[in-house]
Amino acid sequence: MEPINQADFDRFIGDLRQPIAALFTKEIGWFKRGRRRGIVLLDRIDKDYSWMLFNAARNLMASGVSLPTPDAARAALFKAAEAAGAPRGCDDQV
Repeated sequence: MEPINQADFDRFIGDLRQPIAALFTKEIGWFKRGRRRGIVLLDRIDKDYSWMLFNAARNLMASGVSLPTPDAARAALFKAAEAAGAPRGCDDQV
């Protein structure tokens, strides 16, 4: 996965983001691999990290929670994106 800026992620995720989530989490990294997008978050309550991987249709493909560092969350996100591979019948590298 490669880093993207928050504005690019915002355009992708659209109205799926729940405003109340900002009370509990802080977005700290946004990524893409082909048409998929990923995000790394800080849990403001537990002070640990989580991640989410979305497909091109903005469906959640995979997620992870309670990771001790942002690097651990990023590594888990990248591993999940790699394991997901490219969807059948679709060039995911576009």
